[in-house]
Amino acid sequence: LKENKNTVKHFISSSATGIYANNYKEIQDEFSEIKNQSFLANVVTKWEKKVDELSKLNIIVSKVRIGIVLSVDGGFLEKQILFNNLRFRPLINKGKQNISWIHIDDVVRIFYFLVENSLEGVYNATSPNFSTNLELTDKIENLRKKYLINISTPSLFASIPFKILRIGDFFKEVVMFNSKVIPKKLVDKGFVFKFESLIWLVSILRQFVLSENFCFNFTSAIPAKYRLGTLINSIASIAPWSIHLVVLLFDLVTPTFVSL
Repeated sequence: LKENKNTVKHFISSSATGIYANNYKEIQDEFSEIKNQSFLANVVTKWEKKVDELSKLNIIVSKVRIGIVLSVDGGFLEKQILFNNLRFRPLINKGKQNISWIHIDDVVRIFYFLVENSLEGVYNATSPNFSTNLELTDKIENLRKKYLINISTPSLFASIPFKILRIGDFFKEVVMFNSKVIPKKLVDKGFVFKFESLIWLVSILRQFVLSENFCFNFTSAIPAKYRLGTLINSIASIAPWSIHLVVLLFDLVTPTFVSL
C-alpha cells in the first residue's frame, strides 16, 4: 500500500479474543490489561502491532477480536448438532467453560458498522451474553433430541492425547480457553446485536436443523486425498466416545477441517 497508489481508506483486521487472559472469574473488555503470554496471545499481539503501521498511511485501522463464531453452516455449532443427532454429549469439566460466542451475521454487521461510522481501534466481536458449553448444549437438547449418553471427562485426562502429540499447550490455550469477553466499545457506540443471546437458537434450529436429513457426513467433509472417512465412521460405530476424540484430533492435523 505504501509503494503503490491506492484508494484504501479503512482497513479491518480480523483478530481474536485469544489475546485475553484465560480467566473465568473476571469479565474482560477492550480496556482490560493484556497479561496473557500464551502462544496465541503473542501471535495476536504481534499481528495487531503490525497492522497498526497502516495508520501511518492515513488509513483508518479497526482491529476486530472475534470470539467463537456460531453458524448452522459449519464449525463449532455444526459439530454440537452432530453429537445431538447421535444422542451423545461429550463434555470436559462438566461443560463449565465459558464461551464468548457471536453469530456469523453479527460479525458481518459489525464490519459494516465500523466502516459506516469510520471507527478505529480495538473492538470485541462477541455477544454481550457469553454462555457456558453446557448451556449451549442444553439449549440444543431442549429444541431437538434428548441426550441419552452424557460423559464428562476431567481436563486432566482429556489433555492426554494432546500431550502425546506434543501439543499440550494447544489444549490449554485453545480447547480449554475459558473467558468472559464482552463488546463494551461496540455497545457504547450504539451497535445493536441481532443475536445477543442463545434465544436465537430457537428460530434458527427449528427452521434449519429439525430436519432429520441434517446430519454431518464425515466422509464427504474430509478432503479426498485424506480418505479417512471410512475409518472414522467405522470407529464411531463401535464406541461413541471415539467420535469426539477422533474428530478433535483430525481437526488438529487437517487444515481444511478446523473448527476452532
